[in-house]
Amino acid sequence: MNVRYYSIAAILCLAGCTNNADIPPSSIPSPVTAVEQVNTGAIDGKAQSKLEKRLVLTKTSTPQAMQLAATLKKANAKVYTAYWCPHCHDQGELFGKDAFAIAAPIECAKDGKGTQVALCKEASSKAGESFGFPTWEIKGQYYPGVKTLEELSAIVK
Repeated sequence: MNVRYYSIAAILCLAGCTNNADIPPSSIPSPVTAVEQVNTGAIDGKAQSKLEKRLVLTKTSTPQAMQLAATLKKANAKVYTAYWCPHCHDQGELFGKDAFAIAAPIECAKDGKGTQVALCKEASSKAGESFGFPTWEIKGQYYPGVKTLEELSAIVK
């Protein structure tokens, strides 16, 4: 990563990545881990691939993270993320790739894979000024920012 990325990310993410899901990702440098080239098969014998704009996680989930993810899913908790947000990536890595998949992050970036912009805008209007990336919605309350597994466990119980 270069210094420019960290400088811009630090400025944008002091209180969360953003409180506006409409900021175009082209104005924010993406972490290298946010975009992955995926093989989409072959057409007429030629390999096809595309870039998917989504969080790419590498850490393995712990049993504690897997259990918490199942508890959050059962409680219908939601986590709003954007693939270009370094804090969202950090939140995902705290869970690990398998557990975060169970938590089913909601992609808010317009050009992200499986984006749900309307749902994100609705959550943003309900949460108000405190909405940023990531933001957890648990039991009708909004919790912006990266949360430890212990913090989320205490909230969901």
